Amino acid sequence: MPFSKGGPNAGHTLYINGQKFVLHTLPSGIFRPNTYNFIGNGVVIDPITLAAEIAKTIGTVADLKDRLLISKSAHLIVPSHRWIDLASENAKANPKLDLLCRYWPLLHGQDWA
Repeated sequence: MPFSKGGPNAGHTLYINGQKFVLHTLPSGIFRPNTYNFIGNGVVIDPITLAAEIAKTIGTVADLKDRLLISKSAHLIVPSHRWIDLASENAKANPKLDLLCRYWPLLHGQDWA
């Protein structure tokens, strides 16, 4: 199951056996047994978000790490990118409210996930 475009701002919610999973980076196919899942070179990966998703999912998908493949060409977002994005937006005459809301945890020292 390939996942070739997108990033942590996209996402989907799944209900598996009555349990809710909100995924932003992990492909939803990870819940299908005997399938390999690829995060391709067009995907932007936030390692903090991905690690949190894996941690929340690993109890349900025990072999997740064996079936998840990530392209070496996938793009990474590191925490400094968030600060640069926020500073750039705040420098504008009319900063976007949704961007400020998205970065609220960063401004208040909270976890991203």
